[in-house]
Amino acid sequence: MAQRSEDKIEKALELEKIQRAKAIEHLNRECDAEVSKIISDHAARGILQSGSTGARTATAHLARAQKIIDETIQLRRATIQRVPELATEQYFRKLLEDLERTADTICRSIPEHIARHAGSGGTRMRPGGDRQKFADEAMKLKAHARREVEIMRREIELAVMQQPGRAEPAMQAASAEPQPNPRRVFVVHGRNLKARDAMFTFLRSVNLDPIEWNEAVAFTGEGSPFIGEILHRAFSQATAVVVLITGDDLARLGTRFQAVGDPPHEKELTPQARPNVLFEAGMAFGRHPERTILVTLGNSRPFSDIAGRNEVRVSDRPEDRQALAGRLKTAGCDVRTEHKTDWLQAGDFDGAIQTPDDDSGDAEADRNAPVLPVPVPIETQPDDSENEELEVFKEVRHMLTEKHANTWTPEIGSKEDRIAERLVKRGWLVPGPMGGYMVRRRF
Repeated sequence: MAQRSEDKIEKALELEKIQRAKAIEHLNRECDAEVSKIISDHAARGILQSGSTGARTATAHLARAQKIIDETIQLRRATIQRVPELATEQYFRKLLEDLERTADTICRSIPEHIARHAGSGGTRMRPGGDRQKFADEAMKLKAHARREVEIMRREIELAVMQQPGRAEPAMQAASAEPQPNPRRVFVVHGRNLKARDAMFTFLRSVNLDPIEWNEAVAFTGEGSPFIGEILHRAFSQATAVVVLITGDDLARLGTRFQAVGDPPHEKELTPQARPNVLFEAGMAFGRHPERTILVTLGNSRPFSDIAGRNEVRVSDRPEDRQALAGRLKTAGCDVRTEHKTDWLQAGDFDGAIQTPDDDSGDAEADRNAPVLPVPVPIETQPDDSENEELEVFKEVRHMLTEKHANTWTPEIGSKEDRIAERLVKRGWLVPGPMGGYMVRRRF
C-alpha cells in the first residue's frame, strides 16, 4: 500500500514537472517578446542607452519571475487535488526551496540580460552593475513565494476540515505548524557593518544561512511593519536570533542621577549598542529566550537585565568561535564544523572592533560617513523652484520607502527628470547604476 502511494506521488510530480516546463517556456517567450518591443521602441527613439531601457528590461524579467512562481503554485494546487498525500510539510518545504532558487536564478541573470539587449555605452547604466539591487528584488520574490505557499497550505487545511473523511493524512500534515529552518539565523545588528559582515561570514562557514534585515521586513508583506511583526515572521523562518552588540553609540548616566558608588561606565562616556538593537534584543528574549543569543564584540556598556544570560563574547580566538558555534547548536541550528577548519578564520571579528568616534580624519571614513542635509539659513527664503524641488524629493523618498525600492526612474526629458538633475547637483539624489536616481540624503 505504501509503495503504491509513493508511485502515485512520483507520477503526479513527473506530470507536474512537464506542465511547469511548458508553462515556463511560454512565459519566457512572452518576456522575450516584451523585451524586444522595449528595445525596438527605445532604439527608434534614440534612447537605447538610457537608464529607462535597463529599468524596463529589469521590470519585465521580474514580472516573469513572479509569474513562474505563481504558475508553479497553481500547478501544485491542482496536483494536490489529485494526490492529497502531497500536502505534507516535506513537500511544501521542497516546493518553497525550488521557488526560492527560481527567484535567485532569474534575479542574478537580469544584469546580463540588460547588458546583452541594451549595450554598454550609456552614461546612466553599467552592465552587470548593481547586483545588490536585484538581490533585494530576489528577497521580495522569495517573500511572495512564502506567503503564497502558506496561503495554499491554509486553504487545504480548511478544505479538509470541511470534509473530514476525505483525506485525513493531508489534514494532519496541513494543520501542523511549519517548523523553523535549522539553517536560518536572524541577525540583529547596529551601524558597525564590518561586524555584521564578519558575523554573516562566520555563520555561513558553519553551514548556516543568516537572514538579512530587508529580507525579514519582506517576510511581513507590509510597507511599515512593527518590529514585533518583523521578529515574529523572522522566527517563523529562523531557528535562532543572534543579537550582535557593538559599541556604536556613546552614553553615560546624567550627572543629576549619578550616585557616589556608581561604576566608571555610569560617569564617563562609554560605547553602547544602538537603541534599536537593545529594543529588538528585548523583543527577541521576550518571545523566544531559549533561541536568542546575545553576542558581544569589543567593549560596550553592560546592561544588568540580561548580563550573563545567553551571552557570548566573540573574537578571532578559536575558543570564542567554538563557544558561539556551540551555543548555536544548542539553540537547534544545523551547525557543521566536523572535519572543517575554515570556520576558525572566517569573518574578521577583531578587525571589526571600532570606536564610536572617528578622530583620524581618514578620507575614506569621511566619504563613507552619512551625508546630513544642509539647513537653510533662517534669513534665506527658498524661491518657488527650490520649494518645488523639495516637494518632489519628499514625494520620491516616500514612494521608494513605501515600495521598498531603491531607484526612481522618471521619463527621460520630462519635467521630473529635469528636477532630478537639479537634485543631483544639490546632493540629494545620485544617478543609479542601472539608470534612474537614488536617494542620497534622508531628512
